[in-house]
Amino acid sequence: MNLLSTETISDTRLPEDSHEKGQFSYVQRLVAERPVNMVANAHVSAFALELGGRLVPLIASDGKPADGTVCSMQAHYVESPSNQLSQLGSCFYASAARPFLGLLRLVIRAGGLGRVLYLNDWLLTTNPEPRLNKGELKKITRFLTAEFPDRAIVIRSVNQLTRPELQTALLEKGFELTRSRRIYIFDPNRDGFRRKENLRKDLRLLRNWPGTVGRGPLGENEIDRVTKLYRGLYLRKYSSGNPDFTEQFFRTVINEGIFQFRYFELNGEILAFTAWKQELGSILGTLIGYDLARPREMGLLRMAFALDFAEALDQDVPYHLSSGNGHFKRLRGGVPTTEYDAVFSRHLSLRKRRFWKLFQVLMRLAERVEGEKIDFKKAPELVSNV
Repeated sequence: MNLLSTETISDTRLPEDSHEKGQFSYVQRLVAERPVNMVANAHVSAFALELGGRLVPLIASDGKPADGTVCSMQAHYVESPSNQLSQLGSCFYASAARPFLGLLRLVIRAGGLGRVLYLNDWLLTTNPEPRLNKGELKKITRFLTAEFPDRAIVIRSVNQLTRPELQTALLEKGFELTRSRRIYIFDPNRDGFRRKENLRKDLRLLRNWPGTVGRGPLGENEIDRVTKLYRGLYLRKYSSGNPDFTEQFFRTVINEGIFQFRYFELNGEILAFTAWKQELGSILGTLIGYDLARPREMGLLRMAFALDFAEALDQDVPYHLSSGNGHFKRLRGGVPTTEYDAVFSRHLSLRKRRFWKLFQVLMRLAERVEGEKIDFKKAPELVSNV
């Protein structure tokens, strides 16, 4: 097991396997070119573990509030929800949530909880599964606590529906689960989804699309267009805390085949796109973007999701729908579940461990009081606008 930095990672050789090669290339570029060149609001340090011919990304974060939710505890748990609540004014939901968010901010700052090491963090909203067995997990934990003794180790994107083995292994190795967000999973094998009229309508809309559906690689003008569509939706419409992916990011994941990418084109212009990460046995719905200036009746968002749904149906595998827009996703067969951050803090000082315990208790409370129609990071009024 080797710890690779910006200076040493360029010496590693790409594997022969085409699937591993794409992931290897992404992590190598993330470390070599520094995270901020891929994600503009990720002012963090990146390393990689070389493990059995694979590279596992490591992100050392100090939890800067202005960083994106994918690499900052405070941004994810406090600042992004606070920004979204500010759009609601003084409604009951916002009035009740603000004091709680203030308490979370105080706990994170007082306990130094923002200073963490994210294991297997690709700086994506939903990370690929690390595919680590129990023995590897034990060795990695021992190694990282020695290398980074003052940082908790955090593994994001853990859930019971699509990653039960990982969740069980983490609990057995001393990790504790901290409620992160509500996500939605579409499973073609689950009874009832074929009765969802909204899904059938969206698939019909997709079949009747008058333009073309293309795929990568893309030229520079097209990369610029896709980047602007993403930023218009995720950063301007929703939250500046979402990862601010750069043109270099899209150039890498699309043109090097790391993501499966499709775009909707009409009269020579890209109007919408979708990109997903192919997993072993599932699909991660990673990115969607569309032209917000176009009439809603065109159904650009619906078609982008429908294309992902169609892919999951063809492969007969679960489709990870990420968080937010819960009403929209439930109407199409998405099943809500809780996603966790798995935190290892046993090596830290007693004071820090107590703050982590307090934080986990508060997040369990948030999970308990959260109704099915309320996403802690998005109030119902924001969700229904999509």
